[in-house]
Amino acid sequence: MQRIEFMKKEVDELKNIIDARQAENEQMKTRLMIGRTGLKLRKIFRGMDELKQVLEQQQVQIEQLTNEADDWKNRFETSERSLEEVRAQLSAAQQAAEESDSRNYVLEETVQKLQEDRGRLEVCADQTDPPDSEVGQLKQVSEQKEVDIEELRNEVDEWKARKEFLDLKITQLKESMREEQAETEEARNEVYGWKQKLIISENLLEKQEPNCQLLNKLLRSQTLEIVDQTDPLYCEMDQLTQVLKQKQVEIEQLNDEVQEWKGRKRLVDLKMTRLKQCIKLMSMEADTLAQTVSAEDDGLLLERGKEISKKGLVSSLDDNVAAQRDQVQDSKEMEEQVEVCVEKQEEIEDCTENNSLGEQDGLFMQEKRTGQ
Repeated sequence: MQRIEFMKKEVDELKNIIDARQAENEQMKTRLMIGRTGLKLRKIFRGMDELKQVLEQQQVQIEQLTNEADDWKNRFETSERSLEEVRAQLSAAQQAAEESDSRNYVLEETVQKLQEDRGRLEVCADQTDPPDSEVGQLKQVSEQKEVDIEELRNEVDEWKARKEFLDLKITQLKESMREEQAETEEARNEVYGWKQKLIISENLLEKQEPNCQLLNKLLRSQTLEIVDQTDPLYCEMDQLTQVLKQKQVEIEQLNDEVQEWKGRKRLVDLKMTRLKQCIKLMSMEADTLAQTVSAEDDGLLLERGKEISKKGLVSSLDDNVAAQRDQVQDSKEMEEQVEVCVEKQEEIEDCTENNSLGEQDGLFMQEKRTGQ
């Protein structure tokens, strides 16, 4: 009985300790609402990361546009160089054509003069009858001149063919010049369009820069305010975590004691069963004694002794049963108190899990502060 009373006192102390810890855990829950500020900070940092990604994408696009503009500039320069080369070729072809025209004109004049000389010679031959020697010489001269005329005609044909070839080449060059001019105009238009796009993107970036700077300032000010507000809370959180750890150790010790008391209760239950068995055996023995005693003279005495023995035995048995019932009730109360302790221990474990989440948020905030 003294042990049971001692156990009751210890259980009451445990209840008081658990109630105090529940009050502390409620305070911890109210303080763990700071995690919402951590979520807000995470959203803010995510927005900053998204803005950084957008700026990086715009910078990449600007670099691509500048590279394309440089490519178009190089193409334009190469097209201008090719145009200059074509112009030089055209000027050379035109000079050659002019030279061929002048030579053709000279050849035509010489042919006309030779024809006139031939006509004059024929007239002179008709009017006069020169000697045979002179006629032979004139024939030779005329034959040579005819050969010269044929050679000149061949040269004229060659120069005409060259002129036609040069004319074709000039027309081809003119067509290629026109095509290249059209391509250069297209390239100029595209370059102009890309320049306009670059100007627009630069203007947008210039407009967004002050907004980004303001956002950065606001975010820094907000983060500093939140850090200033959360620093004492995190200190309290650290202290509370230390207290919780100490109390967890105490709870583990109490759990060990509860297990010991459960073992003692099992021993008490075994003793109760044994006592019940002994009572049954004693009642059986009393019945056998009552049946065996059958003397006639001492019948009344035996009956009185039997009744007295039965009354004494029953009273002693009743006392034992009452004591055992009290022990059983005390053991039942102890079981209920142990169950209450276990339930409260589970609540405390839930609170410790919430506290661990708060510690994680605190570590996240500390990492952000160190990063800044």
